Amino acid sequence: MPESRHRRKGANRPRPRELEPPKVKAKRSPRWVPIVGGSLLAIGVTAIITNYLVWSRNSILLSGFAVLALGFVFLTQWH
Repeated sequence: MPESRHRRKGANRPRPRELEPPKVKAKRSPRWVPIVGGSLLAIGVTAIITNYLVWSRNSILLSGFAVLALGFVFLTQWH
């Protein structure tokens, strides 16, 4: 059977499995990470809803979005 043209005789190229380092299993997150993340999401949503129902202050609305974003950051780190 004819060989492909891109192969060079005598040159040993490493196999793809030899190039990749062994995969390390990700450490599990502590139990408090999803609890804090979910709580921050709930507090953020509550602040946003409270802003529309009771008060109309931009500071409450912005803080609600900030807490909501912080909750998403926590939950992206959850393994």
